[in-house]
Formats: sequence, structure tokens, C-alpha cells
Amino acid sequence: MSLAYYQEIPLRINPTAFEIGGFPVSWYALGYVVGFLTVGVLVRVRMREEKILTKRGEFWEELLFLALAALLGGRMGYALFYALPDFWREPGQLISPFDESGAYVGIRGMSYFGALSGVILVAFWRFRYDLPRLGLLARLVVPGLGAGYFWGRLGNFLGGELYGKVTFQKWGMRFADNPAFLRHPSQLYEAFTEGILPLVILWPLRKISKFPFISAYVALYCAARFFCEFFRAEKAWFLFLTQGQFFSLAFCLLALAAFPLERKKCYNPKESGR
Repeated sequence: MSLAYYQEIPLRINPTAFEIGGFPVSWYALGYVVGFLTVGVLVRVRMREEKILTKRGEFWEELLFLALAALLGGRMGYALFYALPDFWREPGQLISPFDESGAYVGIRGMSYFGALSGVILVAFWRFRYDLPRLGLLARLVVPGLGAGYFWGRLGNFLGGELYGKVTFQKWGMRFADNPAFLRHPSQLYEAFTEGILPLVILWPLRKISKFPFISAYVALYCAARFFCEFFRAEKAWFLFLTQGQFFSLAFCLLALAAFPLERKKCYNPKESGR
């Protein structure tokens, strides 16, 4: 493979993965589906291997409930932080797959920190009377979250979205929006540092019953996101920080502060597993 061919890989990829009944399915949407399925498979394998029993269907109902919270929180976070004037003018666009002209565009635009906030708030509300149950759920799900997140960022790359700043480094790539310049493939940086790295760190710890997985994952993700923001095509939002770096710093500090509290409240020798 020549260097020029490598640099033009994004230009050779169709942002639409396939069509169903005339409706296009983007790589980003497909990445979400594959990501959720990947995490679900990892959880299923662990439940069998570790002989973790729950009431029939109960655990999967809880997981689906939190997945919906992530989707809704991510969408609302995007509307609030990135496109508030548009959604204020047309609130139906929050859930509509059609644009103002009636053309099908799918539901595009998600905020990771919105999704994270949605999951955390809903999880602690739902399990407020049974925090050890939340601890068991976190121990099963969180170590594998990085694998699911990897597919989401890979979907961004295949769709030519969220590319990075202009670079003169040879590993830069050309994206369809502005192919005249090489740019950092920041989606791939994030796929590995925010996805694979937390997986590699947390997966070996998955059987430790009193490890604060929620706080650890949030701290790891935020540290990686803060670093990757230096390569993303984002402008300073607050002082010298981008919006992503501001939220990363805030959530990382909250996660570090929550370490001892989570370990004390959510994990104990008599886990709430049924």
C-alpha cells in the first residue's frame, strides 16, 4: 500500500453502510448497534462463565433500560451543548429522522457526556434502594464498555465524521469535507485510547468484587478524551479548554472523588445477585 493510498482511505469509503427499503444506514448508526451487541455478548459470556444468576429476563431489562437512558441522554446532551438554537426552533428534530424539508437524514448527533450523565442519573435512581445490585451490574458491564465504544468511534471514521486538525505528519488522512489537507484521524486515536485502553485496563480486573468500576471507567475515559481533544478540530470553549476538555476535567474530578463512596456503597461481600 502506497502512502498516498493510505492517506486517501477515508475518501474511498461510502459514509452509508447499506440501505434498507430505500433508507440509508450510516456507519455511525451501525457502530452503535455493533457496540451494544458486543457489550451484550461479553456480558452474556461472563454470566455463564462466572455462574451469575438473575431472575429470568430481569438483568437484560435493566441493561436495556440503561441503554435507552444512554441514547436519550446522548441526544439531549447534543441538543443542549451543540445545537440548542436549532432544537429550540424545531424541538421535533430531537427525535425525528427527517430534516426541516422532510428529507430523510436519520437521527444524527450524540453527546458522550450527555449519555454518561443520563446513565449515571438513571442508574442511581433505579437502584437507589439496592446499590449492591448496581455494583454487580457495573462489575459485569463496565469492563467491556470499551469494546462497544471502539465500534462507535470506528463508525465515525468510516463515516468521515469528527476528523482532527490539519497536520503535516505522514499518518494524516484526507477527508471528503476538505480533501486538500491532511488531518489527524482523531476518530482512530479515540477508538483506541478511549475504547481499547479502558478495556485492556479494566478487563483483567473484572472479577474483583469490590473494585469501583464506574468511577474507574469514567476517570480513564475522561483522561483519554482530554488528551485526544488536542488533535480534534475543536475550538477553545472556556479559557484554553475545548468543550470536551472542560467536561472531561469536570467528570474526571467527580469520578476520582466518587472512588471511595462507590466502593463503600455499591460493593460488599454479600452482593445482590440472584
